[in-house]
Amino acid sequence: MYNLQTYLDQVRLLLLPQDAEAADDALLELLFERWCDTARAFLRLTPGEEIPAATMAQIIYNTAASYNASGDEGLTSSSMGGQSYQYQDLLEQLQRVMRTERKPRL
Repeated sequence: MYNLQTYLDQVRLLLLPQDAEAADDALLELLFERWCDTARAFLRLTPGEEIPAATMAQIIYNTAASYNASGDEGLTSSSMGGQSYQYQDLLEQLQRVMRTERKPRL
């Protein structure tokens, strides 16, 4: 089972500098859980099965990018402090990682 707080701490490390300290924990958790739910459905995981590490790394990135995109509606990317985020195609990026980890249909 994963430790939500550990993953949210990893997300905070990826946030744009001006957002990191004032991050809305409830929004971060909501975005993280939505990306996890998307991954679980795509990977056909049963309750209790852990999300594979490569997929979790992409979920962490997507959560940070989604959070950074809030307030930037209409923009396709942002960059600050050497960190760059592409807001488009986050689902496609996640699916690309998950394709190799997906369980076959029975």
